[in-house]
Amino acid sequence: MSTATSPPKRTLPPWLKATLPGGARYERIKAQMKEGVLHTVCEEARCPNIGECWNGGTATFMVMGESCTRGCRFCSVQTAKAPPPPDPLEPVRLAQSLAKMELSYAVITTVCRDDLADQGAGHIALCVRAIRDTAPQILQEFLIQDFRGDLDCLQTVVAAKPDVLAHNVETVQRLTHPVRDIKAGYRQSIDVLAAIKKLDPSIKTKTSLMLGLGEREDEVRTAMADLREAGVDILTLGQYLRPSSQSRHLPVSEFVHPDRFAAYESEAKKNGLSLCRVGTDGSQLLPRGGTLPGRPAAVQIMILDWGRQPYTKSWEEQKRLVDQRVAGTITDKLIFVEHDPVYTSGTSAREKRHNSLPHPLLAVERGGDITYHGPGQLVGYPILHLKERGLLVGTLLRLLEKTLIDTLAHYHLEGRAIAGKTGVWVGDKKLASIGIAVRGWVSYHGFSLNADCDLKPFSAIRPCGFDSEVMSSVSELTGRTVGIEELKPIVRSAFDKRLQEIA
Repeated sequence: MSTATSPPKRTLPPWLKATLPGGARYERIKAQMKEGVLHTVCEEARCPNIGECWNGGTATFMVMGESCTRGCRFCSVQTAKAPPPPDPLEPVRLAQSLAKMELSYAVITTVCRDDLADQGAGHIALCVRAIRDTAPQILQEFLIQDFRGDLDCLQTVVAAKPDVLAHNVETVQRLTHPVRDIKAGYRQSIDVLAAIKKLDPSIKTKTSLMLGLGEREDEVRTAMADLREAGVDILTLGQYLRPSSQSRHLPVSEFVHPDRFAAYESEAKKNGLSLCRVGTDGSQLLPRGGTLPGRPAAVQIMILDWGRQPYTKSWEEQKRLVDQRVAGTITDKLIFVEHDPVYTSGTSAREKRHNSLPHPLLAVERGGDITYHGPGQLVGYPILHLKERGLLVGTLLRLLEKTLIDTLAHYHLEGRAIAGKTGVWVGDKKLASIGIAVRGWVSYHGFSLNADCDLKPFSAIRPCGFDSEVMSSVSELTGRTVGIEELKPIVRSAFDKRLQEIA
């Protein structure tokens, strides 16, 4: 008698390790999802990047129910021949929920509804219009089914004019079956993407290919050529990760190395495709530096909100992200964090030892001297690839200074930089410190802005190495409590504006 055994579980390579979801914005969005009775692909499909995307102001929602009429072997969404009818109030509820969230970009995907007369096209169009009416500031991307090639259904969605209309080819032609449901087809998907452009050339089209299912490199190149011929604007490439060990879910054939993703990116550009995502990083939803016609500029980088945590934990996570950015497996980030009380000394610190400090002292790799971090202080760490953005270290320092000066101007405070020093002052009082480091063209460390923090710990040191430094905070100078949660969107907006000016 023999017993069947499951194949051994494959260990993820280091470039595919994701941080467990968490952070202030992640928790807020999760709570708002429950309040709005919304479904997200992030949760349903068990996406490993859910924490990173939600903290960065992007999320993927699923409409028309929790059950799909198709059973693709890469997807964990449940299947049913005749799911319940779509909720007629869903478009309004979705739009109202999005309006409450701190999102800049929403991806709305749909289950397949082959059981409906119009396959759900009318419901999708209602969702598009409801979002535009209620939350016009949000860029919206709709990921749709193939409608079995029905152009009338497709026209209904196109006429609603989402910012981006996506339909996924999923894999190369040879692997379409068994990867996708039998109702789907490679050529049918290519034709749908081509039809969108013919119906409305102004709509950006997008598709995705999963890698690691056993495809050959020449097949990927052929697929790219087919997509460009169909007029596709944006292509994303992602590593396939098996949703579960159930037999209906295909095993991973290969974990594709970042070097090959980089080669595919180069190939895509030769084919005229804008490659907005490679690997499993879901941070950049539009091409680098890209915007959509007639809409606000897309956010240039993702914001990660880590909430409050010890400095050492943030430092380890920073190093991990720098390694990934150097390897090219993630895109640029700006991290917001609030630290437990700690002193840090940079590479030019004159005071190497302090025996009487009230809080721990840590030596770090950034430039600058000694400073203090603590509750009520907004810390920002830009993880930027300077070479890709054409930035020098000095340019980044000036950019951060201008970002903080713009932020203070929101409170009618006249911030200024001082020649020969780094940071931002109002009059003779210093409110922000800046110190960065660079490895492999990638920046880390960053700035700290005193929002509503205890200023007494600064008196135990010479802040940034200067005896005459007088520290202050936004709260002290405005005469009211200004917390870091209030400051985050203001800093983010100012940073995006300054970054776009030099793009």
